Amino acid sequence: MQLALRAGNEKDEGETADTVGCCSLRWEHIKLHEQMGEKEYVVEFDFLGKDSIRYYNCVAVEKRVFKNLQLFMQNKSEGDDLFDRLNVRNIIHSFYASATNI
Repeated sequence: MQLALRAGNEKDEGETADTVGCCSLRWEHIKLHEQMGEKEYVVEFDFLGKDSIRYYNCVAVEKRVFKNLQLFMQNKSEGDDLFDRLNVRNIIHSFYASATNI
């Protein structure tokens, strides 16, 4: 199974919908399950995406991805950004810069 999430971006002033993309996920948007049914290392996603459409998906990931997500979730609670240690603008800028220098 593949996982595809849109990056998302900052909200326009006055926009009130609580929608997110993968870069703006918060602690409450994912749950980690070491075992779910017959699958190991499952990430359960539940959030409102673009146009306020609910995104719900359970995806088995590699153990190292699971462990990294556990680290990002440590010492956080509802309302906390999941990827607070990442500068999304720099990541996206670096991606586009490298893609245009092919």
